[in-house]
Amino acid sequence: MQQSHFKEESALEQERDLVQWAQQERRVLDERYALLEELGSGAQGTSYRAFDIEVGRIVNIKVYQFDESATWKEFELFEREAETLRTIEVQGVPRYFDSKLDLELMPPRAYIVQEHIDGETLEYYIKKKLRFSMQHMLEMAKALFRILADLHAYAPPVIHRDIKPSNLILSPDGRLWLIDFGLVAASRANKTSSTTAGTYGYMPPEQVMGKAYPASDIYAAAMCLVHLFNWTPPLGTTGR
Repeated sequence: MQQSHFKEESALEQERDLVQWAQQERRVLDERYALLEELGSGAQGTSYRAFDIEVGRIVNIKVYQFDESATWKEFELFEREAETLRTIEVQGVPRYFDSKLDLELMPPRAYIVQEHIDGETLEYYIKKKLRFSMQHMLEMAKALFRILADLHAYAPPVIHRDIKPSNLILSPDGRLWLIDFGLVAASRANKTSSTTAGTYGYMPPEQVMGKAYPASDIYAAAMCLVHLFNWTPPLGTTGR
């Protein structure tokens, strides 16, 4: 018990040191969120493990990257992701805490704050060629399809549109988490779009043509599981 107490004290001290470092390096958003560690970056922005100084907890922050030539479409994608996360409550999707879009800054800045999930993405396990037992694969498949069933049960259904190994985290307790709703569909109308949203190899043919349905997420989830099972990337990805 005493050893556990010392470990907790050591972890808290380490977090305090990191927050102090972030403040010294001016890595604090709105005098509240200390950016401690970069977790990954993509076309839309960069994700960080951060510390919420006001509440006193570790969080995940996705900071959108805009430049002076940013279009309203980019701002719309941010607002759509923030609004979706704000209004849903699904087991297996990190909780939403906060978001902000500041158009007065130049370039504009926006961020979304969510529950931080420890663990590794399924992409990590694929790259390391780590095998899961068939029982574990079945449990992950059930968890993933349960998350999608809950998302698709909303009216209109929440269609993720970018399910892939790098957007699925396996936490130390064995739970599966779906992250990054940056390409979430706007509505159930699904009018044909000239813009393809998703990741080639995982998204189905109709999504390549600009349409997405709940079944499109199911297809992408199945492609992820096949990739995890045999380590062979789907046709159309950069790995093939």
